[in-house]
Amino acid sequence: MPKIPPYSLEFRSEAVRLLRSSDRSVPQLARELGVSPQSLRNWSVQLDVDEGKAEGLSSARMSRSSWNFVTAVPV
Repeated sequence: MPKIPPYSLEFRSEAVRLLRSSDRSVPQLARELGVSPQSLRNWSVQLDVDEGKAEGLSSARMSRSSWNFVTAVPV
């Protein structure tokens, strides 16, 4: 059974938007939102990847990259 993220994509996107549009530091905004500073940093980096602004594995690609280890082929 796939793990459901504790925060919706909308929440994470809005948190990153707030981070980038305000003068608040990562720790300050994370505290206000009730999330860990590292989660907020991770969401910011992942959004850059998803928008093509940084190298890495996109969220869509990660969700498709699960493997069926019984048959050792991609699902």
